[in-house]
Formats: sequence, structure tokens, C-alpha cells
Amino acid sequence: MDGGLDGFEIRALFERHAAETERRSDGELTGSATLTAREHAVALLVAHGLSNKDISRHLKIALPTVKNHLRATMLKLGVGSRTQIVIHFASPIKPGAGGDTTHNR
Repeated sequence: MDGGLDGFEIRALFERHAAETERRSDGELTGSATLTAREHAVALLVAHGLSNKDISRHLKIALPTVKNHLRATMLKLGVGSRTQIVIHFASPIKPGAGGDTTHNR
């Protein structure tokens, strides 16, 4: 199974995520801003349900390299599982959409 994404869909996914990151106007960088380009790409593909093997094939990198990128990503984001990577990328902070409620008292 290839995760249901072809090369064009993967490129569009990366472009949409980059555009969303640029639109954030709160001035704070999220943890994903510290990732290398390849770590970011691997994390986005994990967030869209691809297996390590599928990521390896799509990005044309060795399976151990995918695992190394995932380990580095987890350390940088302060998460301990693939599920937490999915949550991190599936729910970006959007200005005005919830966020810190301490100012609403």
C-alpha cells in the first residue's frame, strides 16, 4: 500500500503546509520550525498515514534514514510516538481559533 498519495499529491501537501505556516501571524515559531526540510517532509508523510516503507519509497531514501529522521523529529518536537507527530501536524495553531484562554478571564 502506498498510503494513497502520488508524487503530485505529496508536493501539494508540502506546499499547502508551507503556505499555512507562512500565514500564521502570531509571531511565534512552532516546534516544527526547528526541523530540517527532510525531517519536516517525513513528519508530514507520517501525519498523512504513510508507513516508514512508503515514506522511504516516496522520498527515495533508505528505511534506516526514515527512522533516523523520525527519531530526530520526535526529539525536536518533544513527542514520543508517531501518533503525537500526527497530532502536532494535524492541529496547527491558528490565530483566533481557541489558543490561550487565560486572557478571557
